[in-house]
This record gives sequence, structure tokens and C-alpha cells, in this order.
Amino acid sequence: MLRTRLTCEKFLALSVIIFSFMISAMADDDVFKAYPGIPLFENPDNLSPIVKVLEKEKDFEIIEKKTVFLSKNPATPWLTYHPLTVYVDFFKVKEEAGEFWVSPYLIYYEKTKTAIFVPFPRTSYKFLGFIFLIVASCAGYSAIFLCLRKSPFSKYSWPLWLIFILMLKSLFLSFIIFNAGNVVIRPSDEHGYFKIGYDLVHAVISKWQYTIGHGIVMIPFIIFKNAASYFEINHAISFFNAFIVHPACLVFLYLIFRKIGLSALKTLIIIFIFAFFPFFLHPAEGHGMHKFGMIMGMPDWSAGSYTLYNLFIATGFNGMSDTVSMFFILLCIFLCLYMKKKTYAFMFIPAIFSFACMVRVNNILFSPLIAYLLLRMLMVDNTEFKSSIKYMAGACCIFTLVFMPQLILNEYLYGAFYRFAYCLHANRSSEGFATDRLIAGIPYLFNCNFVYVSLYAASILFINKRELR
Repeated sequence: MLRTRLTCEKFLALSVIIFSFMISAMADDDVFKAYPGIPLFENPDNLSPIVKVLEKEKDFEIIEKKTVFLSKNPATPWLTYHPLTVYVDFFKVKEEAGEFWVSPYLIYYEKTKTAIFVPFPRTSYKFLGFIFLIVASCAGYSAIFLCLRKSPFSKYSWPLWLIFILMLKSLFLSFIIFNAGNVVIRPSDEHGYFKIGYDLVHAVISKWQYTIGHGIVMIPFIIFKNAASYFEINHAISFFNAFIVHPACLVFLYLIFRKIGLSALKTLIIIFIFAFFPFFLHPAEGHGMHKFGMIMGMPDWSAGSYTLYNLFIATGFNGMSDTVSMFFILLCIFLCLYMKKKTYAFMFIPAIFSFACMVRVNNILFSPLIAYLLLRMLMVDNTEFKSSIKYMAGACCIFTLVFMPQLILNEYLYGAFYRFAYCLHANRSSEGFATDRLIAGIPYLFNCNFVYVSLYAASILFINKRELR
């Protein structure tokens, strides 16, 4: 056992040394310096047949370079599917026997007769993390300075504490991404969203798999990158969601909780929980056994880690629609609480909510909340009953008008205004609400979010104001 462990340690140490030299040697874009143990593939994929394993150092002239998302996660060869994958650079080189593909991230492992993945840190996030550290330090120092001179959570210091929490969360996430290297969430629905955006950019309509909202969100990334596949915008949109949209959601949450009556200290505690709990609390999902729960542990950045997948989901480092969807819902709630002019509020809020429903159609479940907040706005302003009816009718019309492109596409592509693209899916998603899924769905939702649900249920018992509850 000890001998095996020493052998593994020597192998890993040697691999790191070898690949460090390899990365530094690749400064010349025209030459690939290959070291012993590098496999040559027929095609740019880790599942492609290995033609040869180099036995000595050799320089290759680079014919072509291609960045590839591996079809199978090399960190979990025993699994048919893993929600994480890695992307690597492949180089097309010429050998005596023909042209083959090599990658500095893949090395041949004799014991398993396969190519294994050797991760390298994402150096770009080192500098990004350094920026977050500087901003967090400045905000924290300024907040402490104000605390010593004024009350700890005065109107002057709370923005600094909020910035400190957001920057510290971004610093943590940068550290995880830096160490994870080229590990990303394996795209699934994202390909369908990208196709919508790509087709709209090129004025093409086809039978899409999803509603058009998130595809529209992707259009700026597609145009800016001149992308032909989702992989070309994956990094950009993941960065945008994680470091811009997700922090904006936390800012909206802070302003919403402050508006409904929570103190600055209590609100900051809530924001801290939402910002940092995903790093240490992870859902444990056993779908086959119908066992669900939460586990506590340190963040893991290995390519085969399920906790890393859950962390990327919870912090927004992905191209899915979840983070963008929540941003628009929180924006609607924020505007309902802060907008003063009813005319503008009843124009913009239904329009934004309608677009949120195009991003994720199940956002329609928030309609009672949005309707209540709009009615509350009228009640606070002492609006007459007849005028209130007109305002609410106008809001419904604006919602329908903004949602109309989706309804027209439903009729044109799927045969009915209220038949959505989910009718093309092989699963039961087109059924909408299936009551027989409650037995499995409720334990899954509650147990995988047990800590959050428990904190919410406990806090309800100590809130006296009915409106605040």
C-alpha cells in the first residue's frame, strides 16, 4: 500500500514538473515541445484512439490549434456521465506516420492504458482575485474606520459592508475557479438557448427547444464573439453571470429586505448567508434511492467533484438561465417597492416580468406576488377603485403584449398559442404541473435546502408584522 502511494506521489510530482516545462515551452506559437508520455490521438478528443505514446522529447511544428470540450470527463472514467467537463487545447502536428493531435493537458497513464487530465490553474483569475482582494480590503478598512467613529451600521457604513461581502465572495469564487483550472459545467440546455440566439441573429426561425428569453440574453455575447457554437461564449457568459448578475441579485436582496423593515445588521447577515453558505453547504442527491439532504464540507475543486458542480450552480458560474431569471424577478420586486410614479411602474414592471417569464416560463408562479405588490402600491397611494382596475388591466395588457412574440411562435411552430417548446422534449416537462411528482419533489426541494428552509421557518415564528411575514 505504501509502495503504491509513493509511486502515485512520484508520478504526480513528475507530471507537474514535466507539464510545467511544457507550458513554458509553448511560448512559441509555431512549435509544440512534447515530452515523454504524451499520447498522439487520431482526433482532438480524449476518447479518440491513441496512435502512439512518445518515448522521448520532440519538437513538432503546429499545423492547427483547436480548443475542445472533452466528450467524457477524464477525471471520472468509471462514470458514463458527469455534470462537469474540462476543455483543453489540442494541437495538430505532423509525425512520420501522418498527422495527429496532441494536448499539453493529457498524459498517458500506463496502468489504465488511458489518457488522464492534468489540470493547470487559470492564471487570469489570479489577477482578478487580486483586484477583488484590494477592493474588499479597502471597503472593510473604511467600514471599520466608520464604525469606530460612528454607529457600526450607519447609513454611511452599510454600503461598505455590502461591498466587502460581495468582494470577499467574488474572491472566494475566483480562488476556486483558479484552482479548478479548465473545469466547467457540462453544457446541456445551454446549447438550445444558444441556438435560439444564433438563429435570431441570423434572422432564422426553427423549432427551438426552449422559450426565447435566455436566447435573447445570449445575443450580445454571440455578436461580440462572432460565435458559431455555445462553447465559444461559455467562459464569457459564465463570468458575466457569476461576477456581475449574481452580485447584482444580492444587492437587490439587500435593498428589498431593508425596504420591508429589516435592520441593516440583520439584512447583512442574510446576504452573508446567501453569499457564503454555497461554499460550505452542499446538497446530497441520491435520486435512485430517493434520499436527499445537505452535507457540510470545505470547497472541492477537483474535476470529478459533485460539490464543485453544485458550487458553480449556486454562485452563477454557468451559462444556464437560473441566475438571469432570478435577476429579473428580483428587479421586479425591487421596482415594486421603490418606484414612486405609478404610471411608469405599471408600464415597466409588467414588461420586465413578462420577459422574465420568457426566460423561464415557470416564473409565472411569481405572478401572485407581483400582483400583490402592484396592488399594495395602489393602496399606499390611496388610488380610487376604478383607477386601480384600469391600472391592473393596463398591466395585464402590457404583460401580454411583451409576451406576444412567444405566443406567436408557439402558434407558428407548435400549433397552439399556449403549447410551448417543451412539447418537443422526451421527458414530461410539457405536462407542466404533474401532481404525482410531489412525492419525490417535495423531499428533494426541502431536504436539499434544509438549512435555508429551517432558517426561514424559524424566522417566521419571530416576525410580528403580518406584511413582513
